[in-house]
Amino acid sequence: KLLYALGNLLKKFKKCVRFLLPIAIGLVIGLLVGFIAVQNLMELVPFAVVGLFAGLMFGSFPAVSREIRGEKVTPWRGALFALGLALPIAIAAVSALCFSEEGGPVQLQVYHYILFIVLGAAVAVTQLVPGLSASALLMAAGYFSYLLNSVHFSYWAENPLIFAVYACLAVGFIGGLIGFSRVLSGLLSRCRAPSFFAICGLSLGSAASMFFNSELYAVYQSWASGGVAWVDLVLGIALFAAGLAFAYKFSRCAMSK
Repeated sequence: KLLYALGNLLKKFKKCVRFLLPIAIGLVIGLLVGFIAVQNLMELVPFAVVGLFAGLMFGSFPAVSREIRGEKVTPWRGALFALGLALPIAIAAVSALCFSEEGGPVQLQVYHYILFIVLGAAVAVTQLVPGLSASALLMAAGYFSYLLNSVHFSYWAENPLIFAVYACLAVGFIGGLIGFSRVLSGLLSRCRAPSFFAICGLSLGSAASMFFNSELYAVYQSWASGGVAWVDLVLGIALFAAGLAFAYKFSRCAMSK
């Protein structure tokens, strides 16, 4: 329904807007509330926050994997799954080695703005492909904390160019949302099974990448130098289990309808 509404927004404007408007309102509310809550919690218990996100992603995987249940596993489909699995993990590994603990580059160059347009389009893809997470993508790319910490009046006053970053993300997001919705609709209609093998790999790889990226690498480094933050670790394990159980139950209820 989401792909149809985005792909036919101009042709059937009123019908599609009626469907998309509540989702857009929820998206804005979720972003505002989420930024405030996550921004504070990431400073206190970063591993716990990531544990919750990862648990929700792993718990929702059955809703994605059911699309390939009973499908024949061919070398081509297996390769698509492996590629999808490896891609987010590789991006996360590179970000962990190439970015600072602050989660972003020290000074923005012209190519960074181009990168943010691409990143905005990639975030749009996570909203269309089942099992993917924008948070996981931003963490894997090393820009989660950078963008999260930028949402503050004092930061805006000191770094007005951040609004150019927001604009690039918005342009990429809108373009990716409209453009990729048509691409994904075509892929699912013409080669549904191979597409979902790749999607399943991406889903698992994205969930796994939550535990190894520049955001968590900084946490692990602080634990190695100053001792393990046991409250954060234990809470993270508990929230991972809670998120896993909740998302799995939610997925089962959705699949039964």
